[in-house]
Amino acid sequence: MKGTTPLMLTLLLLLHLPPVCVAENLRTPQYFYCGFSQTWWSARSYCRQHHTDLVTISGQADNAQAVRVHGWIGLHRGWGDPVWRWSRGNQRANFTSWEPSHPQDHEHCAFKYQGQTVWESDQCNTLHTFTCWNERLILVKENKTWEEALEHCRTMEDQDPMDPMAYNSHRYNLATLVTADDHHYAQEKIQEATTDTVWTGLRFLAGQWRWVGGEAAQFEGDCPPDGRGCGVLQKKGPPHLQTEECTHKLNFLCYRRTPTSPDSTCS
Repeated sequence: MKGTTPLMLTLLLLLHLPPVCVAENLRTPQYFYCGFSQTWWSARSYCRQHHTDLVTISGQADNAQAVRVHGWIGLHRGWGDPVWRWSRGNQRANFTSWEPSHPQDHEHCAFKYQGQTVWESDQCNTLHTFTCWNERLILVKENKTWEEALEHCRTMEDQDPMDPMAYNSHRYNLATLVTADDHHYAQEKIQEATTDTVWTGLRFLAGQWRWVGGEAAQFEGDCPPDGRGCGVLQKKGPPHLQTEECTHKLNFLCYRRTPTSPDSTCS
């Protein structure tokens, strides 16, 4: 259509496509096992280049899901430092699950065996296989309009933003928040935002609310009251969706779409 931008074609296409089912919530980690041996430092570099980082295990629930993880994980400490930290964000480890004889005083990096929920320490220059992970929900602390935010998310991993027919093949999109836990998790993620509200992938089109990724809008009493604009999540208060004018410039949430096989070999 003459004068229609690729982005507007994408939005129009959403009105004629069936909703996409979402099988997993946003907390579900995506693991990628790398079956070749590296030092902990080389493994971390590889994971950061091709995925998010070495695996982070932040609590009992994560540890239960990570039972299939094998090799180096993201836990380490500096020389002479008793504090163990995760590679992702250098965050202090508030949860650990050491095998009874670990950690050893002279060992500064952690690994685990598949099928086990306990971890072991080793010297960081030892060679182990390793497991990377992808963080599904990402806060972008840049102020953009809703359409600019959508374009930003869709260009995060070398997809073609000029092809409106490829809307469903983008690895990243503006975030879809389907379950109650998605809303709570997203609100936890946006506490570091520089704006009071952040964009999500929700937009009012042709008389109905649609997620830009094609997923069904299931609100269960949480539908934004205004039938116009674009959907935002607020930092404070209940994690309900609100609306703002789509031309406002806000931080925003991108999410990585679930692959066909959530647990794969590394790329």
